Amino acid sequence: MTDNYNTIEYDGYSIQIERTPVEQMTGERYWTFSFGQTGQPLLPVGKTYGGYEVALAEAKKLINSRKNLKL
Repeated sequence: MTDNYNTIEYDGYSIQIERTPVEQMTGERYWTFSFGQTGQPLLPVGKTYGGYEVALAEAKKLINSRKNLKL
């Protein structure tokens, strides 16, 4: 993994987890993700999360909920 982003394959989807720039007010860095079916363009989520594992768990939860809607 680089300092800025990591791409993971999960259940037929690609998840790209990216580190945000340093917030000027707090000095903190956060995580965000984009996802899409493998081989398709990735869609940004537009939310930030406090940790890598939290962003990954939210991405997996979103993918699972989308797959459940298609059943």
